[in-house]
Amino acid sequence: MRFLTSTKTCPTLFLIVPISFTNIALQCVLSVADEFVDQVITAACKCAKARGSKTLEIRDIQLILERNYNIRIPGYASDEIRTVRKFQPAQGWIAKMSAIQAAKVTGGKGDL
Repeated sequence: MRFLTSTKTCPTLFLIVPISFTNIALQCVLSVADEFVDQVITAACKCAKARGSKTLEIRDIQLILERNYNIRIPGYASDEIRTVRKFQPAQGWIAKMSAIQAAKVTGGKGDL
């Protein structure tokens, strides 16, 4: 099912990227956008179903966009939605922990 049409998307797309598109390129952009919308709506419906609702609400869509795509929608309060970021350690910390693990394996005897 096609959500977006070229008549609705062309003016908006031209505001973002001020170049003209060939028909094939425009169809490709529309196809990618349709797939994105479909994935977001499908995941948001699953989210609404998981919380026991039969109605899709804006907070379901917000949750999916923020957690899966790191997209925040301005103008909508997301006070009740708190995203949890996965801890990503620095390279120095990883090297230090690897050295500690290696020292545990070798019994603490290094090249000192």
